[in-house]
Amino acid sequence: SYIGQTKHNLAGIRGNDDYRYFETYTECMRYHGELIRNRYLNEGLTTWQLIGEVYCPDNDEWPMYIESTVYDYNEMLYKILTR
Repeated sequence: SYIGQTKHNLAGIRGNDDYRYFETYTECMRYHGELIRNRYLNEGLTTWQLIGEVYCPDNDEWPMYIESTVYDYNEMLYKILTR
């Protein structure tokens, strides 16, 4: 996406009034991991279904969508790392 390319923001993380800028993709992914851990995992929300009930309670399809997206991301990452 445009935001991913110009701001190294692969997760669409928003700041005050705009999407956050990260110096590197690695910085973005670390920040995103900490965000997930602090907001959800530390609160005992350890499945996409449980996280979805907090993150987007009105969207029953979100857990399936995010699970599919994570699967696709992992497949792509595996291909990159095993070249």
